[in-house]
Amino acid sequence: MRENLLEFHKKWYSSNLMTMAVSSKHSLETLEGWVTHKFGAVVNKNVVLPDLGNPHPFPKENLGKLVKLIPIKDKDYLSMIWTFPNFERDVEHHPLQYFA
Repeated sequence: MRENLLEFHKKWYSSNLMTMAVSSKHSLETLEGWVTHKFGAVVNKNVVLPDLGNPHPFPKENLGKLVKLIPIKDKDYLSMIWTFPNFERDVEHHPLQYFA
């Protein structure tokens, strides 16, 4: 497992995929120094993210099905997952609030 994690890190850990937000009462100069010191060595490998939307993670033949489950433990927990198209361009309109 350790080798797989190291391979993942070597392949995907690239500064062009990262974003950082820093908030503090300290001065901008101090924050810039800290951030440069801690993160300045992160290499830009120009990694290109794959298009994960094609093929769709849930094929059409698996959608719209009723699934009944019998619990095996006495727990009140339900996890549901939906996939949505990329709303990045519409972020100012808050489209995901419809699902909140």
